[in-house]
Amino acid sequence: MEDAYLSELDNKRSAATFRNPRLESEYRTYVSRRSELNVRRQVALAAAVLLGATVLDFALLPRDLAVAGAMLRATIAFPPLIATFLLTYVRRALWLRQVTGVLTALAVGLTSLAIAELTARGMQPAFAGAFMIVVFTFFFLGLHYAVAAMTGFSLVAAYALLAYSLGVSPTAIAYTGYSLLVMNVVCAIGAGQLELARRRDFLKERVLSYRATNDALSTLANRRAFDVRLTEAWTNAAETQTPLALLLIDIDHFKKFNDHYGHQAGDRAIQRVGQVLKHVLRRPEDFASRYGGEEFAAILAGIDRNGALTVAERIREQVLAERIEHEHSTAAGVVSVSVGVAHVSPHTSGRSEKGFVQMADQALYAAKQRGRNRVEGAEDGAAEGTGVFSVPAGPLEPDASSVR
Repeated sequence: MEDAYLSELDNKRSAATFRNPRLESEYRTYVSRRSELNVRRQVALAAAVLLGATVLDFALLPRDLAVAGAMLRATIAFPPLIATFLLTYVRRALWLRQVTGVLTALAVGLTSLAIAELTARGMQPAFAGAFMIVVFTFFFLGLHYAVAAMTGFSLVAAYALLAYSLGVSPTAIAYTGYSLLVMNVVCAIGAGQLELARRRDFLKERVLSYRATNDALSTLANRRAFDVRLTEAWTNAAETQTPLALLLIDIDHFKKFNDHYGHQAGDRAIQRVGQVLKHVLRRPEDFASRYGGEEFAAILAGIDRNGALTVAERIREQVLAERIEHEHSTAAGVVSVSVGVAHVSPHTSGRSEKGFVQMADQALYAAKQRGRNRVEGAEDGAAEGTGVFSVPAGPLEPDASSVR
C-alpha cells in the first residue's frame, strides 16, 4: 500500500487526478469530508452577499428592476445554494454535493450576469458579481479541481448563449466573455497549484500514517494499530450486540529456527506467515497484525465460536502448506504455528479488552503445552489467570459443520 502512495508522489502531473483510481477515490473522500465546515461557511457567506446585493437593489434601483433581480435570485440562485449548504451535513452524499455545487456556480453566475444585462438596459448598472462567481467556483464550493475547471469554462459558454438570447450586442458579449475566460484561466492556474500541493500533502500524510501503523517486515498492521482496532472492535461489538473473536498466533520454535537458519531466513518466514494471514482473512471486517516478534494477532468481528476455530485451523494448515524447512522443530519438521482463540460477546461478557486478550493468551499457552502446531480455544466462563496458565481439561475443536 505504501508503494502506491510513493508512486503518486513521483508523479509530477497529479494536480488533476491520480493514476491509481482507488487512491483518487480515497483522496476525494478525504478532501470532501475535511472541507465540510469550510464549504458550509463559504456558502453561507455567498448567501449573505446575494442578500446584500438584493438590499442594495431595492435601495438604489427602480422598484421593477429590484423586484426582477430579487425574483431571479430567489427562484434560480438560492435553491441550489441552500441544497449545497444542507448537503454538507450528509456525509454519504459526497457525489451529490458536487452536482449541487456545479448547479450553484452556474445558477448564481448566470443570474448575476442576467441581472447586470437587465439593469444595463435601463441605464441602471447594478452589482452583478460575475467575476466573483468564477473565484467562488474554484475556491469556495468544495468542488474537485477538474469539476471546478469544467464548470468555470462552461460558465463562459453559458454566458455567451444567455447574452445572445437576451439580445446583447456582439461587442459586449465578446468583451465580457473574454474577461470571464481570462478570469477562469487565472483561477485555474492558481487552483491547480493549490490542488497539487494539497494532493502531495495528502500522499505524505498517508505514507507517514501507513508507516506509523504498519509493520514493514510482515506488511501487516503493527501493535499500535492492533490496540486501536481492538478498542474499536470491542466497542462496536458491545453496541451492536455481536460476537467477537481474537486469534493469537505464534511461530513454533522460532528461536531455534533463527539460530539454525539465520535471521534473514527468520525474516522471510515471518513474511510468509504474514502472507498466509492476508490470504485467509479476506472479509472486510477481519484484521490481522504482527503482535510482536514471532507472534501475530487477528480480530474477527461478527463470527461464531466454531467459525473462529475453523479460521484458526485454516491458518495453521496454510502455514504448514508453505513447507518452510525447520529441522529443529519437534512440532512438524517444517515451520508451523500454534493458535489460541478467544471468543466472547462483549455486551454480555464480564471481561474487559485486556481480559479478552488474556483469554487468547491462555488458549495459546494450552496449544504450546499440548505439543504445538495446534489450535486451542478458551471458554468465556473460564477463570482468568495470570503468569503461568492452567491448561484446560481437553482440546476445543471446531465442529465439522462450522462455516465461516
